[in-house]
Amino acid sequence: NAYPTIDGFITVLCASDAKWDDLLDVIGRGDMKGDVRYSTLKERVAHIDEVDELVSGFTSGLSKQEAFSRLMSAGITCAPVRDLDEVVNDVHMRERGALELVHHPIYGDMVLPRSPLRFSETPLPAIEPSGDVGRDNEAIYCDWLGLSRTEFARLASDGVI
Repeated sequence: NAYPTIDGFITVLCASDAKWDDLLDVIGRGDMKGDVRYSTLKERVAHIDEVDELVSGFTSGLSKQEAFSRLMSAGITCAPVRDLDEVVNDVHMRERGALELVHHPIYGDMVLPRSPLRFSETPLPAIEPSGDVGRDNEAIYCDWLGLSRTEFARLASDGVI
């Protein structure tokens, strides 16, 4: 589930019983090991509200990074839930080429996602921002849809397109 922290949320996944025991150690509740209400994944799901309350009690007093560090040090699968600002300003994502700062002629600078596909001998294509609304109308109406240039010009001057 996603659990509250001081500055957002963190997701935590403990599908195996061994990881559940590890989680109990991290959150300072080793005394609960062997409790039949939580001893199997099926039982933990049946008591999910109690599990969520228990884990939230631990995470709610920490920052996302503090909770992440403590949980990861024990091998617990987890991840901070990032907001949009955190994602678009992620240095690692930019260095890997997953995000790119592009200047849009209308909207200014913006961060855009890149394809995750990489081919060893193929450079990434440049990102071309969208243009003005209607910039490609003539090509679409005439080249793709077969409208004559004369008819297109008439429709455009009449304000239809």
